[in-house]
Amino acid sequence: MKPILFFCTLIVISLCFPLSLRGQVMENNTYILELDELAQDETITSQSDIPTPTRPTPQQSPNESISSLFQSNTVPRFLRVTISPKNIDFGILTPTSPTNRSITLSLSGNSHDVTIYALEDKPLTNETSDSISDTSCDNGGCSIYVPSTWESTLAFGLGFSCIGTACNEGFENHAFRPFSQTLRDFGNAKLGIGNKQVLTIPLKVNIPGTQETGSYKNTITTLAVPSL
Repeated sequence: MKPILFFCTLIVISLCFPLSLRGQVMENNTYILELDELAQDETITSQSDIPTPTRPTPQQSPNESISSLFQSNTVPRFLRVTISPKNIDFGILTPTSPTNRSITLSLSGNSHDVTIYALEDKPLTNETSDSISDTSCDNGGCSIYVPSTWESTLAFGLGFSCIGTACNEGFENHAFRPFSQTLRDFGNAKLGIGNKQVLTIPLKVNIPGTQETGSYKNTITTLAVPSL
């Protein structure tokens, strides 16, 4: 029997800009967005590690209100997102023997509430268009909206879980849900200057004995959107 291979390409987007851009800083009166590609082991350990934007010098006219002065001196918000690893290889899959991997998503900045979304471009698909369906967990208990228990070796497909204080409710006790082909949120990070939120995202794939052989691939995109 030929081996069944699985590859998952992970793309992280922050405010619709890819992390592969290096050293580019974009800013306006509301946000500074940092897109530096960081090393996998890089961490932010203190407030001094976070870049501090230069405040504009307020020009106060005789009729300018105090509230307007404070508004003009507001520090722009910024968001930094890193993911590791960016490519997942499950190797050779064995029918009815689930294979597990995980990724780590880190967010830092002063953007307050950051909603985290994920989507896939398609189900896992090989070069002859055979596919591995997205999981429905044990007894069809999960959906793109609701995580559920996935322990049976006879429940097949691809799914993900979420571990961390920023994960949505329902992922407790390592519950899983399938990826959606439209944006669905799975977490909300509360950020402030000097702190960091880290999410571990377990991935699981399981196939039946009737699965066609081949190299199966898809792309998973993660989107981090700060509140205004």
